[in-house]
Amino acid sequence: MFIALFGLFVLIGIIASAVKYTAIIIPFLLTLIYVLQLYYLRTSRQLRLLDIEANSPIYTFLTECSEGIYHIRALQNRQQYLSQGLELLDQSQKPFYYRYCIQRWLAVVLDLTVGATAVTLAALALNIGSASQAAVGLGLLKVMQLSSYVAHFIEQWVDLETSLGALSRIRAFEKDTPQEEAGAGDVPTLPENWPHRGQIRVENLNAD
Repeated sequence: MFIALFGLFVLIGIIASAVKYTAIIIPFLLTLIYVLQLYYLRTSRQLRLLDIEANSPIYTFLTECSEGIYHIRALQNRQQYLSQGLELLDQSQKPFYYRYCIQRWLAVVLDLTVGATAVTLAALALNIGSASQAAVGLGLLKVMQLSSYVAHFIEQWVDLETSLGALSRIRAFEKDTPQEEAGAGDVPTLPENWPHRGQIRVENLNAD
């Protein structure tokens, strides 16, 4: 993530140095990136939790089917369990499609941002002037790469937040789950000479 952030700042620096007064749009660009990652991160985190909850029933279903496959075949209930499994599969894929939709939304917004930045850069180069034609060409080239850099940075940030959230849930589970305290009462105490006598007694045996 830090490598992606460093590359993003280097890219913005190259764009700002290509044309005069281009640095004016940099704060607006950084503010837009911050707002995008803020809303995208919240939505992605909620959809991640929904994805985990939606996948839990199908994992349980597959485990139960693998343990009771002989009974399912013996009772001829394969079609019923197949229909139930397909229904659970459809339910588990809904959060995945929602995440795919917000990823497409992020790509569209970033492409529009890059387009607006390129138009602004070209307008400043034509009306105000630039360092050189090569600098303008380099700036426009880096603007074309800006969308992929920002998307990569936001995805890395989301993955980091997701990993930290998983670690916090594990820590909360370990901290809040009650544990049995090991003590002397857990193991029954027996006499030192136990068993002092061994025998087998059969009473009222009937083999009808």
